[in-house]
Amino acid sequence: ANSTFIFSPIFGYWIDSKGFTGPIVSLGLWTVIFALSIGFLPLRGQWFTLLALNILQSQIYSLQFMYLNKCYPGTVFGVLMSLSCITQSAVGPLALLWQDTERRCGAAVFSSVAAVVCALWAFEQWRQARHDQRQLLSETTEASTTVMSDNNSEVDASSASLFSPRREPGSMPCAEVIPASSSSWSCSRSQSSSSRINSHPPEQGANTAASVV
Repeated sequence: ANSTFIFSPIFGYWIDSKGFTGPIVSLGLWTVIFALSIGFLPLRGQWFTLLALNILQSQIYSLQFMYLNKCYPGTVFGVLMSLSCITQSAVGPLALLWQDTERRCGAAVFSSVAAVVCALWAFEQWRQARHDQRQLLSETTEASTTVMSDNNSEVDASSASLFSPRREPGSMPCAEVIPASSSSWSCSRSQSSSSRINSHPPEQGANTAASVV
């Protein structure tokens, strides 16, 4: 576990950016690699087993801490962490069931069980992530539709107010103003015409009288 400080930040960044599906698959893969290497590699190849153990431990503790922290409330974090550590430590005594001659069989059984458990766990996380994405997409679409409908109603209201005729306070409508102006104009013309008609006859009579004299 001396190289845990190298792999833990990378593993944590992977969880924060992509979720738990990929890290869980990686955890199951390195569990199988570690079990098979410790069971089938010769003594000289156990250096690779040590490297696989370092990577596996960095993933186990990082995933354990982040998963319990994000998926469960803080009030039960300590209890779940304790149960997880007890479960991990209980796996060790199971290795005593196999003798040295049956080491390969024990490694095969352990790797198979770990692969199945991690595969089911990864599938559940993938399904949950897809469900969350669909729910977020539906909420975003509903919100955008509501905003567009509100904008359309505001545009219709502004268009109606723009093209509607404006009236000053106390003014008369156009239908009432036009007849009044036309009638006053006709009255003024009739009055001017009558005044001209009345003024011409005396002037013509005066001219006739002057010519006779």
